[in-house]
Amino acid sequence: MLIFDAIIGNSDRHQENWGFISKFNETIIEIEEEIKTKKRFFQKLYPILKMFLATAALAQRQLEEENNTKPRKSTLQSQSLIVKTDFSPIYDSGCCLGRELVDTKIEKMLTNTQMLDAYVNKGKAEIRIEEGKKKPQHFELLRALMVTYKNVFTSTISRINEVYSFEGLKEMIQTIDKELPSELSHYKLSENRKELMINLIDLRIQKLKQLIE
Repeated sequence: MLIFDAIIGNSDRHQENWGFISKFNETIIEIEEEIKTKKRFFQKLYPILKMFLATAALAQRQLEEENNTKPRKSTLQSQSLIVKTDFSPIYDSGCCLGRELVDTKIEKMLTNTQMLDAYVNKGKAEIRIEEGKKKPQHFELLRALMVTYKNVFTSTISRINEVYSFEGLKEMIQTIDKELPSELSHYKLSENRKELMINLIDLRIQKLKQLIE
């Protein structure tokens, strides 16, 4: 998620716009299948215990939803040991790609690579490296995390290298509003803004690759 934020320059990732998905039903189905495969009673004891804990966790979550209460951190941690948990799809990433820039500034940036580079470099993440410290720049944050998670970064950036294509990026952004209904045509992106988005993403991907070189 933080690598994605660095690529698009998202400056508003905080504790309320990312999350995990607890797969209660999938977990219970898997445990049921596990129980069926066990022939001896004592072999069934452990999956039966897991089933009890998983169904109890599901009941707790349903109760929290009914009462509109947030689950405790300790509850979520214990549930994650029992229930299959996946990182949620990334969402709420609107503060990015120069969305605050006016047309005159965009025109200048498209003809001045120094301005473009300076804009990318000054982009900051909402997530801090240390509590109480100032907001870090996106790539400053990634460099700090690489100390502990280098393998994750290496594999992720390798996948990006495999699938990234500048021409593919151009086509995606230039046609992003191609099928916009005519009554909404005033929402179409200008060609300059599209070009800026392409340049920003490409420049950020190049800087990302440099982290593991």
